[in-house]
Amino acid sequence: MPPHPNIMKPAQILVTVSKSSDDKPVVCGTLYPFLQNGTLASYIQMNVESSQRIPLPQKAQWCYEMASAIAHTHLVAHTYHMDIKPGNFLLDDNNNLEQNDAPVTTAAPEIDGTWDVEQTGEGENATLQYRKYSGPERRHMPLTTPGDKGWNTWNVFLEWSKNCPKALELAEVFSLGRSMWMLLEQTDMDIFDDGESTEEVVVDWKSPGDIPESWKGIVRRCLEIQPNDRIGITELVTFWDCERHKLRSGQVFEVQEKLLD
Repeated sequence: MPPHPNIMKPAQILVTVSKSSDDKPVVCGTLYPFLQNGTLASYIQMNVESSQRIPLPQKAQWCYEMASAIAHTHLVAHTYHMDIKPGNFLLDDNNNLEQNDAPVTTAAPEIDGTWDVEQTGEGENATLQYRKYSGPERRHMPLTTPGDKGWNTWNVFLEWSKNCPKALELAEVFSLGRSMWMLLEQTDMDIFDDGESTEEVVVDWKSPGDIPESWKGIVRRCLEIQPNDRIGITELVTFWDCERHKLRSGQVFEVQEKLLD
């Protein structure tokens, strides 16, 4: 994958094992630098437990970095991540995000293995047509894969990456929206540990009123149930790039003015 500032670089050190009677080593793992600031999820949880609000400029920067990393994954590397969530973004020594490894609580509802999709039209006129699969049981995942339903048996990412990459992009936009909501709202991350489906998560805004309405609106556009209604990844990156620069230049949001009244 071409390098990106918010995507962890490939491991430079491989861990190998070999039998005493065999001089051919086998790779069993890799070593990465230790990032002592932990994950975005752990940082959110730390602030939840201390009742501290993460500053808006930091939230805008992290939302931009999440979107930028996934846009690079799709539009430059032409691949996908499949498990976007705050726990899969690490904080480096400069508090910038690094996407790592490639919970169901952020997954788009259409990737449960029961839907097929095809694209009609091109460019701005492109539309995705989804249809519920009703044929015989199908499987292309190894029998050793844990679980017996959803992407554990039929992983749509493997199919859509070849046949309909736009569907993958919009599915990952949904996951980005969930992750951005968790960051902006500063949800209790522990409550998602035992979630079994994306439908269990109720997205609401109970924060003290410090989140601009435009930010909530962009998250809602990410989380549209109908994939065709979701914002595209390029537009999402552009939005957050604009918002982070607004804050850097000292522009004041209307919501912040109200808090000062």
